[in-house]
Amino acid sequence: MFTLSINHIFSSLWNNGFHKKVVILISIAVLLCAIYFVQKQISSEERVTLTESLLYFPSGEHIRLATLGFDAVIADLLWARTVVSFGEQFQTDKNYKWLYHPLDIITTLDPYFEEVYMYGGILLAMAAKQVDESIVLLEKGIKNCPENWRLYFYLGFYYTYYKNDNAKASMYLKEAASLPGHPDYLPRLVGLLYAKLGKIDFAIEYLQETYKLFEKDKKMQAVIDAQIKELVVERHKMVLKDAAEVYKRAHGKYPGKLEDLITAGVINAIPVEPDGGQYVIEPQTGEIKRHSG
Repeated sequence: MFTLSINHIFSSLWNNGFHKKVVILISIAVLLCAIYFVQKQISSEERVTLTESLLYFPSGEHIRLATLGFDAVIADLLWARTVVSFGEQFQTDKNYKWLYHPLDIITTLDPYFEEVYMYGGILLAMAAKQVDESIVLLEKGIKNCPENWRLYFYLGFYYTYYKNDNAKASMYLKEAASLPGHPDYLPRLVGLLYAKLGKIDFAIEYLQETYKLFEKDKKMQAVIDAQIKELVVERHKMVLKDAAEVYKRAHGKYPGKLEDLITAGVINAIPVEPDGGQYVIEPQTGEIKRHSG
């Protein structure tokens, strides 16, 4: 009732010739005041930080009733607040339970805000570990921005890496590969999904693509780079373990050292450990271990 009354007042102001910028400012001021009172009420009942109070914002549909058509302006303001809040949490306890709600509000107010779908989807899955929420946001993005190949690409990755659903992943990847602007390697990833190392290769490609998006955020790039290195190490260990099994079938035992694999012609070289360390083999079990530099 309150929201409808506010909307009626703004409509009257608009119809009576108030300047466009004045109405926008009034709309923003009223919305911020409403948010303030919601936060104040919450804080009086329990200890809630400004960032956590984002959980209690009205839905996007309710906020839209008070914006007088200036949904994109409010979406921009809320996106800026969300980015700042994420940065604050990144420096402290990394508690992102609040993150999905403002992203949903923003994309309800401005359904074509592609940046929110892309970055929000990544942050939900990788930082907040909210994969299901990330999938919901990205599927919402596909519905509203169907020509953005990255949204399909991210969904393909989440379905194979987190959900172990290669069929759905392939469906999204094929769609991504049919859209303008997709990278040349994308069609190849569909086939990789069904190979032994395919999931790891796909994950590395995904993270490398994601790394580029965070060009101005060195902290997030450092997080992504660490994940890439872990996957590279995992891949190297799988390759070396397979080679050790080939050696055992030929010689009846595992090699005493990895260099024996080169001497026997099983591999051409030992992979380079990404942190400057080295790989070693346990001769009794064939287990590959990593010694960081």
